[in-house]
Amino acid sequence: MAEQAPPSHRGLKTAVWVMGILLVAGFIVVFSTIIYRSVKLGSQDGAAAPVSRRGFEPVEAALAPGAVLEAVVVDGDRLAATTRLANGGGSEIILFDIRRGQELGRIRLSQP
Repeated sequence: MAEQAPPSHRGLKTAVWVMGILLVAGFIVVFSTIIYRSVKLGSQDGAAAPVSRRGFEPVEAALAPGAVLEAVVVDGDRLAATTRLANGGGSEIILFDIRRGQELGRIRLSQP
């Protein structure tokens, strides 16, 4: 037979059980929030346009005459293509939105 705890220990025992239940509930909330946010982040990207499964039509970007493609860098849904212009004319960076398949703009870097 189990012994009855003295009345002063019953309150402590109850407090330990309640705190244990609160700890377990807290861990469940934290881990379920982490899982929910990671799934939500992978399936949604702010206000970006929906991506079709087949992609987009080819994008043509006209380079200056004699320009040479030096580097291509992808960051998220952006692509930056760096070109070196002919005859020491500096460089140009062409920015693209990968999701929409559109050219966003150009940045021309020239030497004084």
